[in-house]
Amino acid sequence: MTEQRKRAYSHLLYIYSVQMRGTGFSAFLAIWNPFNWRKIRRDLLMTHGMSDAIHNLAEFASRDFEGFDEEHFWRDVRSNAEYYGYEETWRPEFERALEVETA
Repeated sequence: MTEQRKRAYSHLLYIYSVQMRGTGFSAFLAIWNPFNWRKIRRDLLMTHGMSDAIHNLAEFASRDFEGFDEEHFWRDVRSNAEYYGYEETWRPEFERALEVETA
């Protein structure tokens, strides 16, 4: 795997941590209003789905991506997005990170 791709995958870890941070904080604020519970449920399911898709990426990143299977990772990302019903936005983020690296 090229260094550019490794950096792009590391960028996804950053994006995920930012998304998690925002979801947790908004859920904390919104839980007091019962009208927000449906949105909280959707956001938490999305977060769970994203966690399922990315849970091994950090471990592979810590080992310089040795043994990382990109096809398997993207298949999990797609599968979890479909199952949990959220839009998969990581691929465009990954592609943008690659473009920045090559520019």
